[in-house]
Amino acid sequence: MKTARIAVFAAMLCCLWNPAVHANDEKQQAVQQLTRSYQKDGWDGLTFKVSEKSKSTVVIHQPNINQNKPLTPGQLTTLMGAILEPRTVGRLRKAGFTKGEFLDGALRKYDFEVSRRYHGETQQFFKKLANGR
Repeated sequence: MKTARIAVFAAMLCCLWNPAVHANDEKQQAVQQLTRSYQKDGWDGLTFKVSEKSKSTVVIHQPNINQNKPLTPGQLTTLMGAILEPRTVGRLRKAGFTKGEFLDGALRKYDFEVSRRYHGETQQFFKKLANGR
């Protein structure tokens, strides 16, 4: 009986000090904070979640994007450029996310990397557009 109590206590300590448990908590906190922040900034319906399949994958869902055809690569780059601002990429990377899935209103899945690349490409596009090229 005493041995069983010690074993249960030891198992509880392992769970409390398990880095994987704390990493998942950090990821969950990051996606909840980002969801609140973006919705506060007017991105109605936009949510960030931890993927059930891979804990290094963030799922971004925007149900307000409703179109019959899938997003083109250009549309996806522009959208990801708007969502994945440098501070957001930094927060996601700090939490341990390396890749992501974007879901539109029709629940179509688009894979992406957690990267500043999209933001940079979008900025370059708008600069060219402003210069008339």
